[in-house]
Amino acid sequence: MNYFQITAFVNRLKQNKTMSMTIAELKKQLEYWKNYEPVNGMGKYARQTKIDALTEKIKSLEVKKQPKNER
Repeated sequence: MNYFQITAFVNRLKQNKTMSMTIAELKKQLEYWKNYEPVNGMGKYARQTKIDALTEKIKSLEVKKQPKNER
């Protein structure tokens, strides 16, 4: 293996590690926002928008994490 192949391999490992950490962090944030009690109508809208955005991010990262033959 040459330097570039090793660097690419290490970068893929780092990306997979950060992706799994990111999914866990996003799930914690999602749980927080599901339990968050809004004060008024704008708070309800902002809360729901945040929940929708986090759900979409989690889904997209989980799809990226799956092996290509399972998609």
